[in-house]
Amino acid sequence: MAVQSWTNKTIARLIVDNGKCTGVECSDGSSYKAEKAVLSTIHIKHLVDMAPKEAFGEDFLSGVETWKAGITLFATHYATTEPPKFPVAGGTISFRSFGDDGDSGTRIARFV
Repeated sequence: MAVQSWTNKTIARLIVDNGKCTGVECSDGSSYKAEKAVLSTIHIKHLVDMAPKEAFGEDFLSGVETWKAGITLFATHYATTEPPKFPVAGGTISFRSFGDDGDSGTRIARFV
């Protein structure tokens, strides 16, 4: 199965056929149809504005309307060959190691 991905494309709307999202239309007028699936990272609060309301069930729309984010929305983990470096005023900071705070078991990131 081939996967195609585009960058620097603003999605204007979802193409919905027979109750299923089958593609996307971009703000530049181009459109793309999917053979298997359309994947997205759009925030759910914006997703419901991308297609006619009737494309979504009332339960779904109600859930989106009442949804509230918690403290952590998601976490990512990366395997890298070197510590990440973050630009800050006056230079960069680099992740060195994890430690333990000793009491609560909380992991602490040390930046130097």
